[in-house]
This record gives sequence, C-alpha cells and structure tokens, in this order.
Amino acid sequence: MRTIFQTSILICMTAVLLLTACTDDEAPDARSERQLHLVFASSQYEEEPEGTSRTVTYPSGYELSSSTDDFLSFIADPKENPSSSDVLTRKFNYQTTAGDWQSNVTVLDTEPEYLIYGFMPLDAENTTDEASIALRSGATSYTQGATITIKNLKLMTTKDPCVIVGVKKASNKTDDVTLELGKFGYKFNAEPGSDYVYILLDHIYAQLRFQIKMESKYADLRTIHVKSMALEPLNESDGVLKSLNVNVTVVPNTTGSNPISSVAFGTPTTGGTAYKLVDDTKDPELELTSDYQPAGPYLHVPASSSFLRYRLTTTYDVYDKKGNLIREDCSATNTFTLSALQRGYYHTVQINVNPTYLYVLSDPDLDNPTITIN
Repeated sequence: MRTIFQTSILICMTAVLLLTACTDDEAPDARSERQLHLVFASSQYEEEPEGTSRTVTYPSGYELSSSTDDFLSFIADPKENPSSSDVLTRKFNYQTTAGDWQSNVTVLDTEPEYLIYGFMPLDAENTTDEASIALRSGATSYTQGATITIKNLKLMTTKDPCVIVGVKKASNKTDDVTLELGKFGYKFNAEPGSDYVYILLDHIYAQLRFQIKMESKYADLRTIHVKSMALEPLNESDGVLKSLNVNVTVVPNTTGSNPISSVAFGTPTTGGTAYKLVDDTKDPELELTSDYQPAGPYLHVPASSSFLRYRLTTTYDVYDKKGNLIREDCSATNTFTLSALQRGYYHTVQINVNPTYLYVLSDPDLDNPTITIN
C-alpha cells in the first residue's frame, strides 16, 4: 500500500545490442535487422492498481502505462568487461496505430541473453534528452547491474521520470505474460522480424499534489477567484533551482524485489523559472469553496531532503456575495518546507485560505442592523 503524506499551508492573504562488434555507424545487415516493440507497465502512485482485462500479470502496484512519451533504451551485451561499443542506445517512439513503442535494431548474434535498461520520458523541454549507462560500481558485466546517469534532469516537472525495473519477452502483444521485478534479460528471436518486450517502470521522483480551499466563515462573506499559482523550488539562499544530474543504480535479482538500489542526486543548477499550477491565460480562473479541490496538475520532484523548500505565489480577485469586485490582482507569497519525501510516493500539499478580517467592505456589508426592543 502506498502511503499518502499531507502537508498544510496557511495563506493569510497578505500574504539492441550491442550488437557484437557493431556500432550505430556501421551499415546494418538486412538479414539481421528487426523491429523491437516495447509495452510498458509503470509503478502507480495510487494505493491500489486498477483492474485490467489484459492477460498480463504485473507485480502488485503496477498497471499498464498510458504514457506516449519517448523512451531511451540501453541494450547491453552480457560479456565480461564490456566496452562502450558493447551497448546499443536506442530511442523508442510511441506508434499511435500500433499502441506501442518501436525502434529498429540490428542483431548480429542472437545467442546471448542481452540486458535491457532504460529511462523515460525523453523530453528536452520537460525532463531531459541526455542519459547514459555504465557498469555499476564493482560490477564486471551488465548482468551484475548498471548505473544510469540522467543529465540535466528538470528539478520540477509534470512528467514522471522512470527507469526500467523488469523485462519480459513475448511473441506478441496478446500473450499471457507474467512480469517480475529485477529481471532484465532478453533473448532475441533467431530470425529477423518483430520482437516484443514487456517492460516494468518505476519512479525515481516523488509526486506533489496541491489542494486548496477557503475557511468556511470567510467563504460565507466573500468569493475568491485564483488567477495564478506559481511554484518555485528554492535553495537555502532562495535561489530558484533548475536541473540536476541523477545517478540511478539498478541491480538484477531473481527474488522479485525492486532492483533500484540507489538514486543519487547531484548539485542542482539555479536559474529556474516558476511553474504555474494555475494560469488564467490558459485555464479558467479557480473559484475557491470551503472544500478542498485540486489546484493544478501533479508535479514530480526529487525525493531528497536537500530539495524541500518551495515558494508559492498566488494572485487572486476578491468578490462579495453579490458579485461585486472588491479587490483585484491581490498577491500572497508563502515560503514553506515540506517533510521528507519518498521516491514513488505522493505528498498532498493542502492550502487553506483563512484571512483574519475583511480588508475592504462592500456596500452590502454596510446595511443598517435591525434593533429590537423588548
């Protein structure tokens, strides 16, 4: 079961392969070229996976992925002391018609069981378009594990950075398949054609979910339309963080346990910009009620105690209950620190708008009271 963490914020309104001895630049042998198809299942942030009619058995907490983002795969020869030329790096693109990810690879030797590692999503604007792989520390073969280095990964993104945590061969997309965590081996078909690989993905970031409401007594008197909510990740000097390098080490196993042994975050760069959870130039204004409601999309951030400070700037208009605009383009800025985040878990940030008094009275507020003498 996934744990739901909640944090409350008070706004006071002033506030493939290597191919043996083959590199990408060599001319492919038409007899050995094949099309590799990937089908993804990703770890859920929800507590329980939804049911699926497909005849595929996933580990608990996984479900068929709905993503269509590009994927970067590393297909490694299992030999001892491999060189960089013993790893084939391939970008897989989602094919709408087929409903899977595809890339052409050339396999000169189909005898070995290759290792398939990888990172998703590949997105220069929202995550990164640069990642590489190396043997994990102490290993002499990719059968013993790998370290994936993801460079200049955005520190805050609506995309969900993931790595492969399991691989399973299939003859097509309708096979009965049981996927297991920790297995990365794949043996290609002897004859060229189509190869199908089922892949498990797991998160390397935590997820933030924002909710907002008004205090009930204030809601009886005023209506607030939120026009903008801009979130910035900060360092201790209030510099806005931008991106960082991440090293993810995965170790194959036969026990069905999660193969991610470590996720190490490098020193972040600064110069980042705010992410608008609410943007009235693109979306309708958010009208607050006395009940919590979602504020913006889910954001993904490093699960590290080094990145827990954020600044939230909210711009809003205030109306009385007659629909009169009382205050326009008000702004409240709150800097807050979250408790420790965990990779693969979501953290709910609850924002409670709770002014201590009315800043501006409207005409309806000035009605004379009724005086009764008994």
